[in-house]
Amino acid sequence: MDWRLAGAFHLGKNRSWQESGHITGSDPGFLTIGYGDDYSFQAFDFDVGKHVKVQAADIRFFGGLRLVHSDEHGTASEGFSPDNPGADKGGAVDKVGSSEYWGIGPRAGVEAYYPLGETWGLTGSASGAVMWGRRTDRAGVNYNFTNPDNHGSVTLFSESANQTVTSLDASAGLSWTPLAGATFTAGYKIEQWHNLLINADHSSQTFHGPFLRLEVKM
Repeated sequence: MDWRLAGAFHLGKNRSWQESGHITGSDPGFLTIGYGDDYSFQAFDFDVGKHVKVQAADIRFFGGLRLVHSDEHGTASEGFSPDNPGADKGGAVDKVGSSEYWGIGPRAGVEAYYPLGETWGLTGSASGAVMWGRRTDRAGVNYNFTNPDNHGSVTLFSESANQTVTSLDASAGLSWTPLAGATFTAGYKIEQWHNLLINADHSSQTFHGPFLRLEVKM
């Protein structure tokens, strides 16, 4: 039997755009509108595992807990710069929204290591988790006007609700152990999360790409 602590961090930017142009009329000037959003989430795992030998392969079955935290932000902005700032009113208004989630729950999986020599080997893993937690959504408006100067912010709403998040992941890679107790692994990983991010096209999001991991055994 053994135990393990692990953490993973994800940063991303979904969409961002901005348009501007000159408008004419009684109050001519430049009008700018834009939108941007981003997200980040972190997962922290603790598990206890049991190793089983199958010929040369080492298979580890494990179970434990996963703690997850996600944070999303989105901003829709509109600004106006008059051609004559001394006589005409200008300013900017930002509509800001955010969503934050904390959850914890059981996680179980299996991983395997097949040696290719004394220091090299192939590794693969698969796991799933169910987390129960609470999401908090907020929305507000920030404004900054000129002529006369006026700035401030208004909270439109803030609400919380219980939510369940699930995750599945699988990975495969090549491991190198240059020193006893220290292993470097490079490979490819795919993750699917359900209900983790709300500012998305679907309720399930899939992330995949290369990874690099350092494992130290105490």
